[in-house]
Amino acid sequence: MYNSRMELYRLSATITVSSQLVVKDLDELKKNGVDILVCNRPDNESPEQPRFENIATAAKHMGITPINISFKPDNQTEQDVIAFEKILNSNKKVHAFCRTGNRSITLWAAASVRTGSCPNQILKITKTYGINPLNAIMPYLKNSSP
Repeated sequence: MYNSRMELYRLSATITVSSQLVVKDLDELKKNGVDILVCNRPDNESPEQPRFENIATAAKHMGITPINISFKPDNQTEQDVIAFEKILNSNKKVHAFCRTGNRSITLWAAASVRTGSCPNQILKITKTYGINPLNAIMPYLKNSSP
């Protein structure tokens, strides 16, 4: 049974990320006004982690929309970035999670730069959490402002 305390990382006014969460963590997310919960971790990645279906069912009961954009580390696709970009463009409060939080932060960085956010500002934010998503944002640098 996975029993770690969820640590939230605030990337913007509308997006937080964390490592793996459990059903009881949804109370805190709801109190923080989260509307959409995004899972970036495939089921069975680690045996002690809860299945997405269990978290999604509990989230729905709390009025939080669960969305699964799961991928293995370093296997983020353009479709993943576009799907996450659409969620970011909803202007709703979003919380994304994966095993460590790294994939969720990297996906946010790629989607943000793809939509024209300043890469230097995005890298400054991700550096705060010890993440360097440069490889993930490289394909989208042409879309952004310096």
